[in-house]
Amino acid sequence: MELAASGIFLVKGDHRLLSALAVSAGMPGADPRERLAWHLLHPYSDLPRDLALCNAGAVSGLEEAAMAIWGSS
Repeated sequence: MELAASGIFLVKGDHRLLSALAVSAGMPGADPRERLAWHLLHPYSDLPRDLALCNAGAVSGLEEAAMAIWGSS
């Protein structure tokens, strides 16, 4: 679950850095939807704030949110 917080607050959604973080956590290639699910379960999750922190812009659904934050990693 803490990979989600690290992906938002430490690497700000940078997919290159997030990929390195995921590999070091033993989760390379995890599905962006799975990562978003863990993110949403985190007690301090605030999806609109977190999308803004990652410069993701407006999204129209959870699939787009997953790809905006966790895609390509």
